Amino acid sequence: GSYDNLPELAKRHQIERVIVAIPSLDPSEYERILQMCNKLGVKCYKMPKVETVVQGLHQATTGFQKIDITDLLGRQEIRLDESRLGAELTGKTILVTGAGGSIGSEICRQVSRFNPERIVLLGHGENSIYLVYHELIRKFQGIDYVPVIADIQDYDRLL
Repeated sequence: GSYDNLPELAKRHQIERVIVAIPSLDPSEYERILQMCNKLGVKCYKMPKVETVVQGLHQATTGFQKIDITDLLGRQEIRLDESRLGAELTGKTILVTGAGGSIGSEICRQVSRFNPERIVLLGHGENSIYLVYHELIRKFQGIDYVPVIADIQDYDRLL
């Protein structure tokens, strides 16, 4: 069936691991599957590329790989200067738009490591903002997290 059925199937069959075996899958679809798996607490892997199996770099049946951020980006990951980032973020108020999504929530986690004074978690999905908010207050004490349910394009709401 479709991966839209994943939440129902995961619960019904107590699935612990999903293996994506579609090498041509669009990065946005990988992200969608990964986001579903994260919400369900299910580990998500992908089949290795055929070229790496042929070259002997991976075995087709045991070479499953965790889905990496570069799989979703479609480009190499950019490394940031963490000391400079820390100087810019520590003690500051930071607004993260799309904070309930997979990328926005990861930005919140990464920013939290630098101990800002406050992070405003802006997103339009109540449930996703709620989940991210509670995860962050559990993991990072001493930071004021402010959940805001709004659309970044709603000028009047943001004033």
